[in-house]
Amino acid sequence: MDSSDESALKSGLQPLLRSMWQLKWALLPLGAAIGGGALHLTRQQTKIYEASAQLIIDLEAPRYLPYNGNEIVSLGSGKTWNTKEFFETQFRIIRSRGVSASVVERLKLTRDADFLGLAGLPPAERDEKLPRADAVGALVGRISLLPAPESHVVSVRVKDHDPARAALLANTLVAVYREQNVGYKVSAAHEAVLWLTQKLDEVGRGKEAAAQALLDFKREHDLLQAGLAERQNLLGVTLQALEQKLSDAQAKTAALRGEAAQAKRVSDEEALLSLDRVAQSSLVQRLKAQRLELENQRTALRAQYLDAHPKVKVLTEQLERLGDTLRAEVQGLKQSITRALQAAEAAEGVETRALAEAQGRARALQAQELRYKALEAAVHSNTELYNQMQIRLKEAELQAQATANNVRVLDEALVPLTPISPRLSLNLAAAFVGWLVLSALIIVLRNLLDRTIRDQSELLARFGVTLLGAVPRIQVGRRPTKQDEPVRSTELYVLEHPTSTVAEAVRTVRTNLLFMDPQRRLKTLMVTSAAPRDGKTLNSINLCVVMALAGDRVLLIDSDLRRPRVHKIFGLLNDRGFTNMLVDEAVEPEDVARPTELRNLDVLCSGPLPPNPAELLQTPAFQRVLERLGRDYDRVVFDSPPVVPVTDAQVIGRQVDGVLLVARVDQTQRDFFGRAVELLSKVRVNILGAVLNDVDGRKHAYGNYYYQYSQDPHAARLETPEVEQRFGEGGGV
Repeated sequence: MDSSDESALKSGLQPLLRSMWQLKWALLPLGAAIGGGALHLTRQQTKIYEASAQLIIDLEAPRYLPYNGNEIVSLGSGKTWNTKEFFETQFRIIRSRGVSASVVERLKLTRDADFLGLAGLPPAERDEKLPRADAVGALVGRISLLPAPESHVVSVRVKDHDPARAALLANTLVAVYREQNVGYKVSAAHEAVLWLTQKLDEVGRGKEAAAQALLDFKREHDLLQAGLAERQNLLGVTLQALEQKLSDAQAKTAALRGEAAQAKRVSDEEALLSLDRVAQSSLVQRLKAQRLELENQRTALRAQYLDAHPKVKVLTEQLERLGDTLRAEVQGLKQSITRALQAAEAAEGVETRALAEAQGRARALQAQELRYKALEAAVHSNTELYNQMQIRLKEAELQAQATANNVRVLDEALVPLTPISPRLSLNLAAAFVGWLVLSALIIVLRNLLDRTIRDQSELLARFGVTLLGAVPRIQVGRRPTKQDEPVRSTELYVLEHPTSTVAEAVRTVRTNLLFMDPQRRLKTLMVTSAAPRDGKTLNSINLCVVMALAGDRVLLIDSDLRRPRVHKIFGLLNDRGFTNMLVDEAVEPEDVARPTELRNLDVLCSGPLPPNPAELLQTPAFQRVLERLGRDYDRVVFDSPPVVPVTDAQVIGRQVDGVLLVARVDQTQRDFFGRAVELLSKVRVNILGAVLNDVDGRKHAYGNYYYQYSQDPHAARLETPEVEQRFGEGGGV
């Protein structure tokens, strides 16, 4: 298993294990009750014994027939491709109702009330149910088979509450199966002898009828002297000769036809060069030579005389007469080509008719051959069948007297000494598995009914809100972690213990806030929640403390103008505060802000509560106050009312740089948190992220990973006047 699969497995199991740990005081008693019930049920169950007899089932029984002889009914098969099917068939036969019925009859189990489970009934009721009891079905249900791997050995097992009867049933079942196995073979062989005797007479009569039909066919077609094969061979030679002659005639006709077509297309002068017959004529060649000689002479005379000269005229006349003779010869040759074509076509027709006549004789002979072969095959097949059935009849008679068996008993069943059920370990294991399944169902049902935020992954997956950190659970009188000091005041714990695990968790939130957008300075910040008691005031104070410890001048404003709490936490009077600055421009921050024991942290209480907080927060005075406070402080943090009940948080959120939502693990409802995100998004509030509050490290996985590396409280510290003065005055680290 690679690292990714292992981490996926851990991430899938850890939520389930955490839920089981949370419900341990409900699941453990449930497990104890299930285990006790399994133990009680085991003690109440009837003890069952199992006897086992071992058989060897060979693929083939010993052969008493000749080496090449095949048995009429085979009890097995030596072929590997159907070995599995053979053994499966034998197993089904062993567990069949037929074999069990023989065992029931042999042992008289139909009257055995103890075997049928009726021994504990009153006599009258037992006598009434005994005739209707299915002894065969009861026995079939107790039989099981276990084949030994890579062998022909199979264990036949029978269960019963009586160990002696279990052994008797197993041995009787094996004996009945062996007897029926051979009995089936012998009875089938007897049936085969009777059937083969009847069929042998029928096949003998069929063989004689086929031989007589073949003899009659030979007499009818005069095939007694010369066989059909000899006639076919002679006719085949004749067909080959005729086909060759026809092929030669067709080739000659095709050549002449092409030559005749060419002779028609070309002129007499063109024929002298293009027609082979004309060009190859010796007379034509002599005439062409004479014409060439006369043309050369006339050309020479023309060089000396005019065309009207007598010598030139004589040569011209000779050339004309020679041309007429040459044309007459060419025309004669063309006519000879036509006559040769006609003769070739006539010869081709003669050969075609001769071949057609021979092919007709061949087809007639072929029809006789089909009939002849069919009659001959009938004689051969009937003879072969008759001979084989005679051999098979002798084999069947021998097999009917043989008792060879392919089933052998390897070990008979012994009386079992120890029961196979009930098994306490198996029942306890089943009870444990059942407890796990029931526990998982309870956890799943609880998770389905639980609508609170329970996991950090829900914030981004469900609401699209980034998780900025998780703050451990702080309870008065308890330690957040083993290395932390006990809690005296939940809201001031970080102020009192700046090096605690809780302080490191809040520092993580501060760091994530400051580095979300390094280009934009987060000057004003509002901390709110979806509903009351989610820890928004606690996280507002803690966040201001760690910012002040980091060196920023921080002002915490209690902007909850309905139920203010900040003044109570710091032990201040709420006579003057934030509302005084909103309604009176003359009031300065130093008039109403109260310093704390931490040097860089001031608190601005809510002041007198107005009747209309939302309207007061929407006035231009709010922006004026923000600008005035921004000049005196590095960070201004508003502790506002919850988002869902009132609209104050929406009003303040639109006017500050960002909003931090606080959700309390296992308490904040998903619907409320989603509604808060929706309300803030509608007025375009910059939601920076969320903080998971009240995280119990013993219940939630991420509680074990965060903030476990804190300062050793017993380690030696550098003691200088500057550091001592800074810490004494509430300085940061």
